[in-house]
Amino acid sequence: RGVHNSQRSSHKQLQRSGHTHRIMFARFFGHYNKEKLIAFFGKQGHGKTTIVNKTCRTRHPTSGGINSCTPHAVMVPIPDLPQHYVFDTPGTEVAEDVETHVAGQAVALEHPLNLIVFVVKATRLGELRRAIGEFQDAIGMDDVGLIITHCEGWSLQERKANLSQICGDQDISEHKALTVDMKTKRETILEFILGAMDKRPRDWRLSDDQMLKFAAISQATR
Repeated sequence: RGVHNSQRSSHKQLQRSGHTHRIMFARFFGHYNKEKLIAFFGKQGHGKTTIVNKTCRTRHPTSGGINSCTPHAVMVPIPDLPQHYVFDTPGTEVAEDVETHVAGQAVALEHPLNLIVFVVKATRLGELRRAIGEFQDAIGMDDVGLIITHCEGWSLQERKANLSQICGDQDISEHKALTVDMKTKRETILEFILGAMDKRPRDWRLSDDQMLKFAAISQATR
């Protein structure tokens, strides 16, 4: 009850912080609201920004699981894919400045998105299901995109079997799921994005309850 009350007491802070982010993006989206938008979400240090860097040929700092390097939502174009843009959002499970991180996540979800991708590091299947389920519950949608990183320890057969099992357990379409490692080519990620995107963007608005859930997973203990 104490944690829940604390989250509610910080809700107004999240709204104020989110207002700053919305100002930054308002002018851009006023002109480009018909573009294809993809948002990447995930735990801090699980490879989200690394995937964005490879996809968009950028060099944004990565955390490696130590400190957050993406406290605000960052939007970048995808080279070779005109009119396609990627949101790199603040990671979850951060040790400080939770309000700013949640506000950045909320900003990305306030725009029409053709694809939401949850990025999570390979681990035991039970832990993967828990992490994916918490994210699905927070955004109120099961059939999200999924990229499992750091899969060097899984054989090709294990990758296929584990991905199939996770998709079945979490109600995720298999064409919206991908396993990657450091050797995964950029072209593989681009092919995944194009195949997983919805033709029509979905409008998102986080309810107060969803913002509290994002706050909960953002400040969870590692």
